[in-house]
Amino acid sequence: MKASYLFRVVQGFYWLGLGAWFGGLVMLAITAAITFRTVREYQPTIENWPQYQPAMAEHDAPILAGGIVGNVLHGLAAMQIVCAAFVGGCVVLQCTVFKKQLVGGPTGRANLLRVALVVLPVGVLAADQLVISPRIWTQREAMYDSDQPEAVRTEAHAEFDRLHKLDERVVGVSVWLLAGAVFASTFAFKTEP
Repeated sequence: MKASYLFRVVQGFYWLGLGAWFGGLVMLAITAAITFRTVREYQPTIENWPQYQPAMAEHDAPILAGGIVGNVLHGLAAMQIVCAAFVGGCVVLQCTVFKKQLVGGPTGRANLLRVALVVLPVGVLAADQLVISPRIWTQREAMYDSDQPEAVRTEAHAEFDRLHKLDERVVGVSVWLLAGAVFASTFAFKTEP
């Protein structure tokens, strides 16, 4: 197989992975907003929820919307991991096997910037999945647990809000980093005449 053909295949997977990763994060913001608005409009009851407690019935809508968005986040995390693996593998191939296609080679400024803008969201994803997200779920359970005193639930709600805002900023940073990676990538590769 010709090297130029293989390079195009690698480029296709690179752009597909980068685009899907970026697009998934953008769609998260849209999905979350629409889900919370729609669930509030319908005002559902969730008596079949395993942790259902009649004393917490007034919170059914945010509990349900949060559960839906939380499950979307779990699916998005898996998708991000797959995309990061695809993109990371392509970057390795681009910097080794296809290094002649890079402006300035693997150590060219545009390529180094591109690589950094791809690696940083991987670190952000790891921090989010290993540290922030588990703490958010713990606080969410505590704030909706009617067996807990009101003070404990209030404290859990405040910590949940703090962590949720942090998570929103983390996702926002990833979106901007990936957008930067897309633009930096356009300068990192040589163009054919």
